Amino acid sequence: MIRSFLQRGAVLSTALSALSLALAAVSGASGQGADRAPNGENFADIFEGVRNLQPIPLDMSNERHRAYFLEQQRLAGLTPDNSEHLAHFMELAQAYHGSVGMPSAGRVTLTSEGERFDPDTGEATDNAVGPVHTITSFQQDQANPLTYRASALASIADQPPTCTHTLIVTDQDGNPQGNGTSLVQQFACEAVHLSAQGTLDESDAWAGTQMTYYWIDQSGTPHSGTLRAAGSTIPTSIVSTDPADKNGDGMIKFCFGRQAADCDYQPSGASASNVFLPIVGYATYDTAIIDPSTDAEASVYIAISHPEPEAGGGCTLQGDTSTFLQDYVTLSNGDMQVNWNDPTTHFPAIDSSCMPHGSIVYYTMTMNIDLTSGGNTIPVFFGVSSSPETPVSTGRWYQLPSTRIYYSCVAAGTQVTLANGESRAVETLDITDRIASNEDGDAMTVYSVYSGEEETMVRLVTVSGRELLITESHPVVLTTGIVLAGEIRPGQSVRTVDGPEAVLSADRVAYNGPVHNLSVGTEADGIALTSHNTTFFANGVLIGDNEMQWTFSSERRRDILAERGEVEAETVRQGILR
Repeated sequence: MIRSFLQRGAVLSTALSALSLALAAVSGASGQGADRAPNGENFADIFEGVRNLQPIPLDMSNERHRAYFLEQQRLAGLTPDNSEHLAHFMELAQAYHGSVGMPSAGRVTLTSEGERFDPDTGEATDNAVGPVHTITSFQQDQANPLTYRASALASIADQPPTCTHTLIVTDQDGNPQGNGTSLVQQFACEAVHLSAQGTLDESDAWAGTQMTYYWIDQSGTPHSGTLRAAGSTIPTSIVSTDPADKNGDGMIKFCFGRQAADCDYQPSGASASNVFLPIVGYATYDTAIIDPSTDAEASVYIAISHPEPEAGGGCTLQGDTSTFLQDYVTLSNGDMQVNWNDPTTHFPAIDSSCMPHGSIVYYTMTMNIDLTSGGNTIPVFFGVSSSPETPVSTGRWYQLPSTRIYYSCVAAGTQVTLANGESRAVETLDITDRIASNEDGDAMTVYSVYSGEEETMVRLVTVSGRELLITESHPVVLTTGIVLAGEIRPGQSVRTVDGPEAVLSADRVAYNGPVHNLSVGTEADGIALTSHNTTFFANGVLIGDNEMQWTFSSERRRDILAERGEVEAETVRQGILR
């Protein structure tokens, strides 16, 4: 039985916790007497115009970038003289960035055949799924308000030969406070966890933390970057009205192009290619907020992500926030409360091979704003997230329940074979109806029905003339096993009510019509249910139900990674099998 994605989140959390204990941290000698670089300068200009949690690529052919990068490594105890990895990276990166330019580490996804392409350009690529670098917490010490603690995590796919991450606490000018932390790893960059702390001077206005990272991928390309979080003040409250668990079942379900009783969100007109959600909530502070709609330094980031903790990296749908602050953010309560209310934040289309139907996904919204107090401008940030790694204890985050994403089904009019041998259109079925679940005469009970809209389908035609319109991420039972509909090729044999039949053609076609799906199998059926036997006949072809669709499409995604050698198959299985 495949683990639920809720359990996978727990697996990632446990793995990161164990990893943070197992990895050795190299502490630098920086302290209150080493706040600045030896030449007396700081590097606040590196972050000019860039807000919290926004990664910045570092160009090793740029003198300022290079000086900042080397200073961050030194503060964490690394120099080209004492680190062979750093010396090699600097030599390689300075030459590469100067001649070829900065490499892209952008979004990458897979076709159903496992081929990689960049969805922004449509071009084939050899890169892995996008890397993840984020600062997960930043908070004051309760016993000493001048001391701050920070933590960060990173995940890079494709087992890079080497990767290094550093983390330090800084003052408002970017000057280091206390000891930095550095982790150097080889072929093990899927789950990296760092922590650091530092103590401010009483004259400092606010604190920050900076994470710097670099790695060399399998092709020998050098990557480097940095990001920061800043601000000492935490909100007095954060509330997310949308998204939220609307039906009280302990989970948030986004349904795009699908309607069902257990969907918390099923926007009219939405589909896997037209993704949008309402984003509503507020946060309060005990001091006045500078109006984000006119504050050039304010920013907001909204995303739905599907991480790959076993393989590293992940894929992300980033929301369109180009006019969010100007159109949907207001102040109230004496300018001490910031409100956001966007009824239709739009996201890119979903790629089923990267974000399978039924996936547990992480919704995240972070907002960077400025407070004003005593004539000083104080940058702060807060967030809303459904990630199990959400650092709620810092006071800057609102924790959402686990979030799952749904879409796709079979075409309206598809005939489903009933337990008595008759057939009915899928859209006419209801809970308690009994359907034939295999050629052996077993029957299962329908316990949930789904409906929606879909634009593109796969048309399967067998040699006997059977025809089925089905979404490409839907599992179909072949005589040799189970595959997603989008992977079927002519000549393969599907299981049907009359026995095996060869597939004559399998083509993607435009559809633009209603689709439906079922969940089948209850304890009352007296059948031992597994992740691979909740099936029914659609136009005579044996296919998986809704639950089998999300478990199998997720499993298939990991099989593709293992087949490409990105992860060991056994490691993958240990991560998703009970």
